[in-house]
Amino acid sequence: MKFNAEESTFIELLRNVGGTYCPGAQSVPSAATQKMIRRLERQGVVMVEPTDDGFRYTLRETVHA
Repeated sequence: MKFNAEESTFIELLRNVGGTYCPGAQSVPSAATQKMIRRLERQGVVMVEPTDDGFRYTLRETVHA
């Protein structure tokens, strides 16, 4: 699967923090970032879970390994 530069950067950042990241409820991604994350979620690359402290972004095992 090919990713554009922004997607690759986001995936690499998630890898660098162990595959899961929750920026906190105070952190709101830009509209363009939200669109990119939704696209990665639809492709099965990232899982997005709502938590008490905002959204948690997790790499799926096939990408994380």
